[in-house]
Amino acid sequence: MVQSEPNLHLETLAAWLLIFLGFAISTG
Repeated sequence: MVQSEPNLHLETLAAWLLIFLGFAISTG
């Protein structure tokens, strides 16, 4: 993997966080 863009990892992490948050909220 090319690590020339550190922002990509940050965006991926944020996306996973949003997915996890949404899942946690939907499951109550």
